[in-house]
Amino acid sequence: MSRSQIVLLPPDRPVTGARKVHDIDIDGSTIRCGVVSVSDEPPMPAEDEVVVAVSHFSISYRDRAISLNTTAQLTQRQKVTWWPLGSEFAGTVVRVGDDVDPAFDGMDVMGRNDYIADAPMPQGVSTNTASRRYLVMKSHRVVEIPVGMDRDQAAAFTLGAQTGASLARRAAAGPGRRILVTGGNSHTSRFAAQFAALSGASVVVTSRGEDRWGKLNERMQWTTLNELAEQAASGSAPSFDAVIDPFIDTYAPTSMGCMKEYGTYVTCGFAGQALFGDAAPRLPDVFAPAMVRNARIEVNAIGVAEDLDHALSAFTTGTIEMPPVQVYDDASVTDFLDRSFGVAPATARPVYSY
Repeated sequence: MSRSQIVLLPPDRPVTGARKVHDIDIDGSTIRCGVVSVSDEPPMPAEDEVVVAVSHFSISYRDRAISLNTTAQLTQRQKVTWWPLGSEFAGTVVRVGDDVDPAFDGMDVMGRNDYIADAPMPQGVSTNTASRRYLVMKSHRVVEIPVGMDRDQAAAFTLGAQTGASLARRAAAGPGRRILVTGGNSHTSRFAAQFAALSGASVVVTSRGEDRWGKLNERMQWTTLNELAEQAASGSAPSFDAVIDPFIDTYAPTSMGCMKEYGTYVTCGFAGQALFGDAAPRLPDVFAPAMVRNARIEVNAIGVAEDLDHALSAFTTGTIEMPPVQVYDDASVTDFLDRSFGVAPATARPVYSY
C-alpha cells in the first residue's frame, strides 16, 4: 500500500512516478512540485519521538526561500530525486517512543515552534518538510490541537499565531499605545493586529492591496499604504508609538516616518527573503528613516513557548479568531501551489488536505 505525497522535484530532469508536475516561477527561478507515492507503513520512532500521520499541511512565506534553496540542491545532487516541503501541519500521532507519555498515542496535534537562539538543537520551526505523510519528531515539538479548532485551521495556526503574539509583545502593545501593523493581508499580520488590539492598544492596519479581512475592520482602523504615504509626504500622517512589520524592506520607507521619535519598529523578516536580484532589500531604504527618527529596530524571530501558549489560550477563550483558510485537495493541487507561493492571489491561507 502507498500514499500520495506532495514534494519538490528537480526542474532539470524527470522523476519516475511523479504526477501532477507543476512549475512555479519565483524571481526568475523555477520551483517544480509534483505528487509521488510513498509507503503507507509508519516508520519507527526513537525513545523520545512520536510519529505523526499528516492529514493537512500549509506552505508559509518562509518556504519560498527554503524551496528555492532545496531546488538548487536537488539539481546539484543527482541521486536525490525529490524532497518534501512546508512548515505547518496537522495530523494524528500513530506511534510513540518508549520514553514518551502514552497519552500522545492517538492525539491530534500540530507543530510547536519554540525558539530560543542559544538553546540546544533541535528547536525553532518544528519542520521544513510538513508535506511528509509521516513526520518523526521529538514529542515536545508537537502540541495538541485545542477543542474547537478544525484540522485545516490547525495546519495554519502555530507559526502565524506565535509570531503575531511575539510581535505584539515586543512592540509593548498595551493601553495608551498607538500601534501601526503593516502587511495587513498577510497571515502573520492578521494575528499580530488582533494581539495588539487585545492588549488594549489603538491599532491601525495598512497594506498594499485592497483586500481586507472583515474581522480586522470591526476592531481597528484600516488605511492603504498609498494613503499613508500621501499623509507622510504632507506631514499629516498619524504618529505611532510602535510599528509591527513582517516585511521591513517593503514598508519601512513609508511607515518609519509615521513613528514617534524614539519609537519601536518590530520586524520578523523581508519580503525579498531569497535575498538576490531585485528582491534583495536596500539597506539605506530600511535604516535611513530609522536614523532620523532615533528609532529602535527590534528583530523578532518566531517567538517563544509562552507566545504560543498565549495564542492557544486566546483562541480557546474566543478573544482572537483564526484568520480564514482555504482548503485544497488532489483535484486542485496546482491552485494550492500557485496561491501558496504567491504567484496567484489568495485572500485566505491555502491549506492542503490529504
